[in-house]
Amino acid sequence: MNAVKTRVVCCMFISMAVTMDAVGGPAPTPKAPPESPKVGEPAPALRFAGLLQAPAETKVDWTSLRGKVVVLEFWATWCGPCVRSIPGMNKLEAAHENDPIVFIHVTDEEESVVTKFLKKTPMHGWVGIDDGGKTFTNYAVNGRPKIAVVGKDGTFLGWHDPRFLVLEPDILEEVLTTGSSDRLWPIQGEHDDPLAGVARRDPDGGKTRNLCDIVIRRSDTSSAKRQGGGDSSGNWSFDRPIRKHIANFCDVQSTRMIDTVGLPEEHYDVIALGAHGSSPAMREAVCRLIGATFELALVREKRLMDVFLLATLPQREPTLTPSWGGVYSDPETHLSAPSMEILERMKNGDNYFFALCPLSMLADGVSRPAGKPVISELGDLPETADDVYSFCFPYPAEEPDGFLRALEEHVGLTLTPAKREVEVLVIRPARPATSPIGN
Repeated sequence: MNAVKTRVVCCMFISMAVTMDAVGGPAPTPKAPPESPKVGEPAPALRFAGLLQAPAETKVDWTSLRGKVVVLEFWATWCGPCVRSIPGMNKLEAAHENDPIVFIHVTDEEESVVTKFLKKTPMHGWVGIDDGGKTFTNYAVNGRPKIAVVGKDGTFLGWHDPRFLVLEPDILEEVLTTGSSDRLWPIQGEHDDPLAGVARRDPDGGKTRNLCDIVIRRSDTSSAKRQGGGDSSGNWSFDRPIRKHIANFCDVQSTRMIDTVGLPEEHYDVIALGAHGSSPAMREAVCRLIGATFELALVREKRLMDVFLLATLPQREPTLTPSWGGVYSDPETHLSAPSMEILERMKNGDNYFFALCPLSMLADGVSRPAGKPVISELGDLPETADDVYSFCFPYPAEEPDGFLRALEEHVGLTLTPAKREVEVLVIRPARPATSPIGN
């Protein structure tokens, strides 16, 4: 079967089902993983191996927490959107310092990794070290960052996203006052099932739930809502060419991709749903499956390339604007900006560079408008290097050096041409072929 010409190009399902054990007898039926909590029902249990930044002898169970609203944020130190949300969440938590509300940031990473991260990037509230992923599983978390809100009586109230919750701080005020808010989401992320229309393997009549779904399919462009869109954690995206999916899931800048094949321009949907959402292991699995589907070899190697070196201007400190996480987005154009005024300008055709990131990550952000890989040579960064800053300025895209001049003028940083050995992702045919992929 020609993989490209079918609507559902590739599906990988891992389901729990009755199997035979090594000696030939029926193995016990595994217990199905918990479903996502339902609004109005008791919140699932919290299972932590450690609790950081909480008072000594603090107990974390719904009996001990009764009488307080609890905001659970599911996050990770490696999750870019999670890290960019920290300044906004810190301000939100500070605003509720004297209210009966507890913020618990839940991660499934090692405590030593989290402790090292917190020394450079302070977070308010408690930080829960998940006990072997049990809390993530109890809440059926399918991506991060995610927020679950639990009422004073231990009732699950709904979901939200930290990047959007900081823009609507009155939601928590409403929960504190009335005990609920209809602006919380009853399910995680989008209200539409991203796998709608895909036949799921159901070996036992619905008694088990797929533990992992990875789907690559031709885009259905009749669904305008999905064109070019995706969820906030990178678990799925719609109506994009394969090269953009490769850049996303393989975590590589477009300027560091070398296409020796001629990737097809047709648009596809790539969807990855698993127990731990957008984890590195899940993203690696998606990259391998994209390669297998389109008969590609995705190889990382070092090459000598033309690059830009990012450095400070002599006798000038960089202009850094701390960000509290506020972002305004347009669902139709997928443009984002730090204010509605700038967003409207962008929608009217003005070119703006906009990034929310630590100074240490800015080199990756400027590589696309610069048109080449960018290597940071900022030297010893200040102690605040891991704080998140807002970089937003207009630039004349039609002028060859327009972005470089704008970066110098507005931020006080310079890009100098050079040659360096950099790691790139080379896209090659997986085997000799006589026709382009997709035919």
